[in-house]
Amino acid sequence: MPKVSIRDLDLKNKTVFIRVDFNVPLAHGGQEITSDKRIRYNSLEKLALELYAVREFVFTSGNMSGHDMAAALERALNKMRTFCARTKPPFVASITRSGEVDLRWPKG
Repeated sequence: MPKVSIRDLDLKNKTVFIRVDFNVPLAHGGQEITSDKRIRYNSLEKLALELYAVREFVFTSGNMSGHDMAAALERALNKMRTFCARTKPPFVASITRSGEVDLRWPKG
């Protein structure tokens, strides 16, 4: 599979939502998220996802370093593109350490 970068995506005239949550539990050293419950179970976040038809991708393999997340994202970019083309927003999809992409919400 050829290497894909975010620079390879056609984002002209498109809105891209990049979310950073600074209020999540981190492992010692602050490089790894230890729990995403505050993100997944927040009713206001789900309302915002619905109102703005957001396509959100989250890492689900737990305790990944920044380097691991970058590698997983690189493996997942083509699958994310296909997933977005086939799945009507709003949705939350997971990205695993191996680069797989799976629907997490809404459960259908």
